[in-house]
Amino acid sequence: IGPNCVGFARFHEGLCAIAEPIPQNLRAGEASLISNSGAMLSGLLQSLALNGLGLDACYSIGNGAGFDLVQAVEDAAQRGTTRVICALVEAIPGQERLAMAIRQGRQRGCEFVFLLLGHSQGARAIAASHTGAVLGEGSLARAWLSEQGVAVVDSVPELGHTASLLARIGRLEPTRGVMIVAGSGGACGLAADILARRNVPLASLSAATVEKLQRQLPEGSRPGNPLDIVSGSSQQRGEICRTLCADPGVGILLEPIAVIWADDSPERIRHRETISSISEAAQA
Repeated sequence: IGPNCVGFARFHEGLCAIAEPIPQNLRAGEASLISNSGAMLSGLLQSLALNGLGLDACYSIGNGAGFDLVQAVEDAAQRGTTRVICALVEAIPGQERLAMAIRQGRQRGCEFVFLLLGHSQGARAIAASHTGAVLGEGSLARAWLSEQGVAVVDSVPELGHTASLLARIGRLEPTRGVMIVAGSGGACGLAADILARRNVPLASLSAATVEKLQRQLPEGSRPGNPLDIVSGSSQQRGEICRTLCADPGVGILLEPIAVIWADDSPERIRHRETISSISEAAQA
């Protein structure tokens, strides 16, 4: 591993050889983590844990002179206990090698989330001092990774959120799909496009669910997937969410939310009511 790194871990085997503080709430699970940066390992692990993910393998690869990004991807994908491979990437050691490793990993059922550094001149300078190789134009590297089926994110929290969602999608039973609900037709369309690009199936609602929704939906809304709820109280939204969660074809309920009111605004309660209704439906 490495060199110029802080070690590795295999959580299912109870082996943790990381010379860096790690969160105490880590458990064995389905996410593997690769990082060029050793000092950021703690924050990356915490982001995954906070989003409910257990860890499988962890690789601090340093400058990758002895064990690089491609080898780490290959090792994680071959373990059989990894569903999502997450990476903080300062350097791509070889496009053809990495593309092959990602393709083989996806064939084994793995999803990929990369936090890509090197978009700015300052970041590229730091990456050069760490790894001796830089990504070059960040936009080009991002586009190339997206073509390989990699979700490219911009922050540590986004890495955790995205990895959690991809892990849930990977656990979907063949008869289930994603149900999109929003208070905006645009948000519904955007979410549907994102899922379509990643070949994620939308849920098909049963006739019984459609009939029930026709009684619950406010005027102007029609049963379907995506579902645009144009108005209605938080109580109505909660009932609709519970109806959708009870449908046998719904494996994931996805609701895009834009928080637009300031913390001290009296309208803030609208967001809290919406989130509470989703939470209650999820618990039910």
